[in-house]
Amino acid sequence: MTEKIEALIAQATARNTARTQRHEAFGEIVKRFQGMAYNCAYATLGDFQLAEDAAQEAFIEAYRNLPKLREVKAFSSWFKQIVLRQCHRITRRKSLPIESIESVLELPSDEKGPAMAAEKNELKEKVLAAIKDLPENERMVTTLFYLNGYSQKDIAGFLKMSVTKVNNCLRSSRKRLKERLGRMVGNALHEWTCYIF
Repeated sequence: MTEKIEALIAQATARNTARTQRHEAFGEIVKRFQGMAYNCAYATLGDFQLAEDAAQEAFIEAYRNLPKLREVKAFSSWFKQIVLRQCHRITRRKSLPIESIESVLELPSDEKGPAMAAEKNELKEKVLAAIKDLPENERMVTTLFYLNGYSQKDIAGFLKMSVTKVNNCLRSSRKRLKERLGRMVGNALHEWTCYIF
């Protein structure tokens, strides 16, 4: 691979080569190093979009300075330093936007009003109380499935039980909840999880 990179760098920097061929050679270098550049930037910045920006800026800087590279075999470490430098520049200029209290107060509320909030809280309390009264296995499976959104397979692995047993617990808990809460549970359990999470 080192020989291929060396050949690509030689082609990308050759003055007697047509511009399109130089661009194509550098395009191949980008293809080979874009994963490394992005992962290095992401590990440094911890943000997907900033990592993409840093990687793009690093490739631009590398393209401009490629003729200055003295040791072609050291391209990867040279390029890594460029990526880290771009990350450092982004971190220096990155600052959190500051909003005034007045602007936040002017934002419209997501709430539908006090009556809707009270209704939502009442429903939440009823459902939680009903779930709390379930037998332990059913309570655990119901909480993991409906409130936390885990799949039946994930729950089975976590609780060390079969998927069939998980399904049976869910079926049984739904039956118990319907008995306790009546018709409300059919749609309310899904609506409630949408409201809360």
